[in-house]
Amino acid sequence: MSLVHYDAMYSLITATRQTGNPTFASANSDFVYFSAVASSFAGLGDFERARNALVKAHAALDQLSSDKNDRNSQLRRLALTRAEQVMLIKRGDLAEAVRSVEAAKKTIAGLVAEDPTNIEKTVYGLYFCQQAAKLYLPGRDDKLIQENQTELDRYVGVIHSKYGTELKLRAYF
Repeated sequence: MSLVHYDAMYSLITATRQTGNPTFASANSDFVYFSAVASSFAGLGDFERARNALVKAHAALDQLSSDKNDRNSQLRRLALTRAEQVMLIKRGDLAEAVRSVEAAKKTIAGLVAEDPTNIEKTVYGLYFCQQAAKLYLPGRDDKLIQENQTELDRYVGVIHSKYGTELKLRAYF
């Protein structure tokens, strides 16, 4: 979806909010909009606008749940982490990107352990393993590379067990 469409969506949400309709008048709407915009700006390399959107997305998320251990909150925070990692990689701050991806992998591994067949969590696990595969360096991070591959294989196995092996999975590098 393009930024123009996101802005049109948010204009509709804002207009509906002014009429007092509680369906759209929620922090969740703000979170969805600002996280999508942050990801788009991060992908375009517009870090200032991405960071501004991330700040607003984090504020909306804080309104949704102040409990950092809330499972839904953790998944939403991982969505924001994706945009932050894109910015780190595009800026060339690979050491911080590695730290971020390792923290994200730890978080998602904990969530998956509680619900091992949850596909949304499994897809997040796949994503962060793919990010790690892009960041780890052969010869320097060989142990991390092997651990990451084992973790990735486990996530792929969950998807194949649920949907069969006909489902084609791709890594985007």
